Amino acid sequence: MIELLDGIYGFTGMIVGRVYAIRDPDGLTLIDSGLARSAGRIVKQVEAAGFKANDIKRIVITHAHVDHGGGAHALNALTGAAIMVSAAEADVMRGAAEQPRPTHHRINVLPSQFFKPSPVARELHDGDVIDDVLGGLTVVATPGHTLGHLSFWSPQRRVLFTGDVLLHTLGLRFPLPMVTISRAMCGESVKTRIAPLKPDALLFGHGPPILSGAAARIDTFIASRGL
Repeated sequence: MIELLDGIYGFTGMIVGRVYAIRDPDGLTLIDSGLARSAGRIVKQVEAAGFKANDIKRIVITHAHVDHGGGAHALNALTGAAIMVSAAEADVMRGAAEQPRPTHHRINVLPSQFFKPSPVARELHDGDVIDDVLGGLTVVATPGHTLGHLSFWSPQRRVLFTGDVLLHTLGLRFPLPMVTISRAMCGESVKTRIAPLKPDALLFGHGPPILSGAAARIDTFIASRGL
């Protein structure tokens, strides 16, 4: 577990996708959970950093794909942490619904049956604030990769956890079409929901974080895509 910014950590050795931890007075908040098989690794890194497993108080999910929410059940069992997810995708996490798949790809490469049903403690909506995290972590609806996709914004710190609406793999880019409902919708979310925030730092679901000057990078990306 590496401290990226004051009180914000990234986990190392994740099989796929990125998981972050936020330190606050009441304990730790995870942004996403990774795969189920990553749960033990996450807990070990938390303990190696001087925390206890039950210091993880909540797991906030950007979207219900297996590489981002698949480990929520295992982490909840290990730590007792409350799981929070978009109201639109809560039933996917509970095992009561399938995540809608892109109509332009016949193969479901991220099937929801790989999820073990997870108890959802709080269903999140656009504009909600998670009060105990970074002085108030704001929920930002950023549909496109999935219909219920969320990003999380700290106005106090000017840090945005993007999820998969925008990736940072060999530069900024949209997620792969085969796992994305609508790249056009992703573009609209980046242009109208993310860019106006003028974040200083971006922490992605895939790819290394941008820890300063992020707003200019977003503006350049938008211009390059003609959005």
